[in-house]
Amino acid sequence: MHKFYCKLLCIIFWLSGSYGYAQVLAPDFICVKNDTLVWTPVSNLCGPFESYDIYFSSMPSGPYSLLARITDASETKYFHTNPADLTWYYYIESNHDCPGQIFLKSDTLDNRSPDIPDIESLSTIDNTVEIKWKPSTSPETEGYIIYRVLGNGTVPIDTVFGDVTYLDLSANPIEKDETYFVLALDACGNTSLFGDPQTTYRLNHEVIECLQEIVISWIPTNNFANGIFEHEIWIGENGSAPILFASIDGAANEFTVSEAKEGVEYCIFVKAVSNGDRFEANTNTVCITPTIVEPVRDLYFKNLDVQIDGNVEVTWVWNEDAAIISTVVESQVIGGTNGAESPINLTTPLVRTNTFRYTDLSANANQLEFQIKTSDECDSLKRSGFASPIFLSIGTDGGLNNTCLWTPLKIPKASVEKYEIFRSMNGRSEVVGEVDFSTTDFTDNLSVNDVTNGEMCYYVRATSNLTHSDGTIEEIFSTSNQICKTVSAKIFMPNAFAPRGRNQILKPVISFGTPKEFKMLVYNRYGTLLYETNDIDDGWNGRVEGKVAPAGVYSYLIKMIQQDGSAEQLSGFVMLVQ
Repeated sequence: MHKFYCKLLCIIFWLSGSYGYAQVLAPDFICVKNDTLVWTPVSNLCGPFESYDIYFSSMPSGPYSLLARITDASETKYFHTNPADLTWYYYIESNHDCPGQIFLKSDTLDNRSPDIPDIESLSTIDNTVEIKWKPSTSPETEGYIIYRVLGNGTVPIDTVFGDVTYLDLSANPIEKDETYFVLALDACGNTSLFGDPQTTYRLNHEVIECLQEIVISWIPTNNFANGIFEHEIWIGENGSAPILFASIDGAANEFTVSEAKEGVEYCIFVKAVSNGDRFEANTNTVCITPTIVEPVRDLYFKNLDVQIDGNVEVTWVWNEDAAIISTVVESQVIGGTNGAESPINLTTPLVRTNTFRYTDLSANANQLEFQIKTSDECDSLKRSGFASPIFLSIGTDGGLNNTCLWTPLKIPKASVEKYEIFRSMNGRSEVVGEVDFSTTDFTDNLSVNDVTNGEMCYYVRATSNLTHSDGTIEEIFSTSNQICKTVSAKIFMPNAFAPRGRNQILKPVISFGTPKEFKMLVYNRYGTLLYETNDIDDGWNGRVEGKVAPAGVYSYLIKMIQQDGSAEQLSGFVMLVQ
């Protein structure tokens, strides 16, 4: 390449001579073969030829002395006797009678063999080997000879001119290691010495199905004099161009590709990078479509919803391509010591969202905690996080106030936005309160005018946002257990009545249901019993033996047994008005 530019420059100088800038071109110095200098004459028209002047030095930078003057214009060789076998450096000038013009020098060559070219990379491509090398530093280099080690020795397989890359189509690097040398060649047939051999290195692989791993291994290349700086792992998927996946230490000889997927084709090769000069060498590329045991990658609760009968509807999510062979729903009363397992009947193919109705324990009586446990074909266990439905309890102050207390909904990927409190009475449900996610109590203030039946039920519903593993958000509704309270019958007595007026009958007003047993007795001021009844719907009309009793104050005593068996008694005074 150097000689090409030199010739081009000389031609430019020669052409420019017509305009007053002529140069005397040097002969084309080709090579030195066995101490014989070889050159090719060039034409100089500026004046008569006088000689070829040969200069030499023991140092490439000089100083140079005149070695010989060749006066025969047709001569193309000169033998320099070198009995001491020393290294000499030469250049040649064409001496013409061209006063005032510049005499150009030829390339400077030496009497050594061409310098050994450095192989930059030795890479396996499919089942061929690509060799790349740096140009020889010797300017007389005309080409390169590629040698490969075969069973019968090291033999030349090709000669390359004008390039520093060679693709060996006859190699078989997948089946065996291939070893190469690259020698520089000059025009006289001189070649460089053999450098260090460069050998391909092969990639081996193993698929570990139960770990979803591809393990690649190799014997590190010994091509680099300065050692290996790092190994680069290159991977392409499903025909895409390989990308740099990882860089690891140069001393490594193994790498694990984790979380490999079923049905994906992985094409992998390893590139060794040398210390210092950053030379490269690639292994062969292996393409693998692994058969693996797909693990449970997504396993989480979607919802826990307590039904009106106290059973729990458990909903969860998993990846439907998982190789699951058994699943159980584990449950435990929070604070208890014994848990229970409910096996799930699996059907294939699996679906992403699954529901199970849990009936072994009543969520009305206990605060429960759930977990999903799976086992796959490799006997690997996978557990979800723990989740708990809302557990409601009711407290009462003995009056008309019911306080709802509940435990927060616990679903690991769900965030509660609000709680709504429902009251059911006489077959009708209504929202009686709403609180934010941080509040877990509510007091329902009742009125005697709101109800006609003594039993009322409460439940709490949470509205939450569930964030799925793919980042999507779904609104879910989760209901607590239902708690029913039988409110004791409440008796309200008037303080006056008028047998001949509008309020003619003395009888109690009953709210919140009917007592189990009832008795009302009325006395005059002397303690004489005037009236007695066991019928809650009957009352005293103010008459004694058919006549209206005298106006005045009378006393009453009410005894009753509530539906829950508790006994209550109410006494007081009432005014009879004529």
